[in-house]
Amino acid sequence: MGSQGQAATNGRGDADDTSGRRTQAAHFVFVPLMAQGHLIPAVDTALLLSTHGAVCTIVGTPATSARVRPSIESARRQSGLPVRLVEFPLDYAEAGLPEGADNMDNVPVEYMQSYYSAVALLRAPIESYLRAHAPYPTCVVADFCHPWTTVLAANLGVPRLSFFSMCAFCLLCQHNVERFNAYDGVADDNEPVVVPGLERFVVTRA
Repeated sequence: MGSQGQAATNGRGDADDTSGRRTQAAHFVFVPLMAQGHLIPAVDTALLLSTHGAVCTIVGTPATSARVRPSIESARRQSGLPVRLVEFPLDYAEAGLPEGADNMDNVPVEYMQSYYSAVALLRAPIESYLRAHAPYPTCVVADFCHPWTTVLAANLGVPRLSFFSMCAFCLLCQHNVERFNAYDGVADDNEPVVVPGLERFVVTRA
């Protein structure tokens, strides 16, 4: 971990293999949903990958970047991990979004669709940045809420992995509801339904 991590800290994305030859390290580009429950797991995963010598770039808006910058800078400073955080401001006017609403905590409900549209407009700036700054990406790791990153990865000619950050408990609830057909016969999307096997918890289709 030590030699690979240090070799990539200069941003070249290369490392020594066992024969002493120079090889390009993997470069993972993370495009998380700008919400705490999605952002934090994405950053944690990027930091974990970087301990194995991979270069990791994390995309963020100014507000969300401010939240995770201390953790990333600490990892770079203390361990020399090859992780970088790149900010991309949203085009509020183009998407019809209120000024300053660049993370999901401060987006009014009625503007949520505009928010997703604004984030999708980042595709071109992100692509331009990745083409202009070495190392060239080898993979895009995008939140499952960002389908537009399929085009980003295709344009770059690299694979896209879908990052699914839902916690284990939520997955269990979803699994039990689907496995035991809990919504059968429920006409109202807002009607509470007991989660099979977890009778203290209820969900709605909505």
